[in-house]
Amino acid sequence: MSVHNQFSFGPGNVAKLYLKFSYSNIFISLTDSENKLIVCKTSGSSGISGRRRKKAPHAVKAIVKKLYPYFVLFKIKGVILMMMRRSISTVNYLIRDLLLFGIKIHSFNVRYFIAHNGVRGRKLRRK
Repeated sequence: MSVHNQFSFGPGNVAKLYLKFSYSNIFISLTDSENKLIVCKTSGSSGISGRRRKKAPHAVKAIVKKLYPYFVLFKIKGVILMMMRRSISTVNYLIRDLLLFGIKIHSFNVRYFIAHNGVRGRKLRRK
């Protein structure tokens, strides 16, 4: 089975790009339309170290450069951005770099984390 048959991108060759930001790292994962992971890149794996706040534009540019061969290999023309939380400045840099490489942005989705094991109830006051 070839690599091209494992992933499906639907009409227009649109993939999903998941973004997650931590204090010291940026994670960008590229998946197909059925959420099968193609590749995951971080600012650390792209050769960027140090504090994220000062180096976010440089890190995003390095990650997009590392992702570009996968866009070419799978003939991806556009992406759907799936963000785990809002970070406007970093997302602006990402959009600009994707457009420079000829990748269109189809939509934005913001997903928030929800506790999966239930949330502890409020403590009762002592009498």
